[in-house]
Amino acid sequence: MEHRVQDCIASCEKCQAACLRAITQGLETGGEYSRLEHIRLLLDCAESCQVSANFLLRGSPSAGYFCSVGARLCDRYVRDYKRLSGLEACVAACEKAAALCRQMGKLPLEGI
Repeated sequence: MEHRVQDCIASCEKCQAACLRAITQGLETGGEYSRLEHIRLLLDCAESCQVSANFLLRGSPSAGYFCSVGARLCDRYVRDYKRLSGLEACVAACEKAAALCRQMGKLPLEGI
């Protein structure tokens, strides 16, 4: 199980970084990319991934809960913004983080 946890942590950290880069890109590009709803969801996704990684890093028994929330936010970002060009890296990072976080949300994490 430790390998899956480490993969999820790495994926969450990559997703957080991709979301932060997408915020800058969105603000520079303008239009739909800089809309409040888009920026807010990127911030929510980035923060939830960071929190999930932090809970996993310390082996918290609550990590599964936060990973489940993170997966839902990542899924929402992919669903709402996959159609926008130039966000492929962020979308891919969100898809991977969501898949791995969903797995963590189903595991009993006590004793990691």
